Amino acid sequence: MKKIKLFSIVYIIMLFIIEVNASYKYEELLIPAGVRATGCGKNFVSMYDTAEGLFYNPSLATMVPY
Repeated sequence: MKKIKLFSIVYIIMLFIIEVNASYKYEELLIPAGVRATGCGKNFVSMYDTAEGLFYNPSLATMVPY
């Protein structure tokens, strides 16, 4: 009976550890796309001279020179 109790306690602790680690899975998505856009308060829609403008306004892809 002691083995079952010990196993169940360890199992519950492992479940909590997995749940805590799952919250950090997509932390890298919080990194901003560019320094200039972040400095402008992420209001970077009309500036199309850099590649990071495509991140904020995808319609600028029509203005990219070939």
